[in-house]
Order: sequence, then C-alpha cells, then structure tokens
Amino acid sequence: SQAGVGTTISIYLPLTLAIVQALVVEVAGEGFAIPIAAIAEVMRLNPDEVHQMNDEDVIDVRGEVLPLFYLSRMSKVAAENTQAVKNNYVVIVRDGNYNVGVVVDRLVGQEEAVVKPITNAFKYHPAISGATITGDGGVNMILDVPYLMRDLAKKRGAVAA
Repeated sequence: SQAGVGTTISIYLPLTLAIVQALVVEVAGEGFAIPIAAIAEVMRLNPDEVHQMNDEDVIDVRGEVLPLFYLSRMSKVAAENTQAVKNNYVVIVRDGNYNVGVVVDRLVGQEEAVVKPITNAFKYHPAISGATITGDGGVNMILDVPYLMRDLAKKRGAVAA
C-alpha cells in the first residue's frame, strides 16, 4: 500500500431512516411498538378501577382521570376474534399536557426499532406511523402517539395540546 492511496467506502442512508426506542406490546397476538419517549408510565389494569364518563372508559391515576384507548381497535386480529385475550396493562402515553391510557394485552419488552414506512398499498389506521421487522421476521406496527392524541382530542371536541 502507498500513503494517500486507498479505498473509499461510501454509505448512503435514506433520510427517512429512523431508529426509535420502543416498548413492544401485544393485542390478540399482534405486535405494536410504542415509542419510549411518549410513555409516562406502565401499570396493571384493574377492571374494578375502570369507570364510565361521557360514554367512554376512564381510570383514576393518582387523582387524574385518564381516558382509555383500547389498542385492540387497531388490530384486525382482535376485531375478528370475539374471544380476544383479556386486557391486562395500561401504557400511559403523553403528548404535551394530555395523557391517555393505552390498554394492551401483554408487554413484550423494549427494543430499538428501525422505522420502515408503510406504502399506500396497505390500509392502516392513520395513528400507525410505520412498521418495524422483529428479529424473528415478524412485523410490529409503530404507534404515532401525537396523531393518536390529536385524533382522540378532536373526537372529544377538545383542543389538541
């Protein structure tokens, strides 16, 4: 080899490539990834603590009333399965000052997720921002928490935070 002479290697990464730390959860066996940055807390769901307020389920967490969003509403598997697994956990997500409890069946664990865009050929809920491929070849949908919060606030007639 000679000084100043060598091999140049260039790596081009797409600008849309993003890696997020995510909590992987399951609903009716279907995987979802919730970005860790949006999670305030995770707790077990006690069915006795779920109450109705303005025709929606809510829970009281240390004096704050939180609306519940059932992630099974985004799962085709759960929608088709009338005997879905009983929901066991609430993942409290936040966007600004607005908190919502996302109800899931099972906590899988934390992982770094490479965000892959979803093409227009697939029809998913707009609160799904992309997908990630797991080590075993499965696919987890990535939840877009800010979009979900705006959508829920709009449905309630509130101003999004």
